[in-house]
Amino acid sequence: MRQNEERAQRSPDVDRRRIDRLTVALREAKGRGELVMASEPEAMAHFLVASLKGAVLVSQVTHDFTVMQQCMRELDRYLALYEVQPALPPRSLS
Repeated sequence: MRQNEERAQRSPDVDRRRIDRLTVALREAKGRGELVMASEPEAMAHFLVASLKGAVLVSQVTHDFTVMQQCMRELDRYLALYEVQPALPPRSLS
């Protein structure tokens, strides 16, 4: 019981560090032009951490790992929405 209480007390600090590190990485990606300008790195980081924590919890409670797999596929789709797509080369008119 005590171990679970200690883990619960540490969790907000661990989550904050994860969010901070993701925010930095996403800001850097945005600065390099890899994310669309409308992206909000801190909001994205919060969403990613919350989504993963939720998927882990549901997977543990239901004993169903497919929940985690589904979540990862959806997170891939979510992140793809913010990726800058390379410009297509100009087409020749001939």
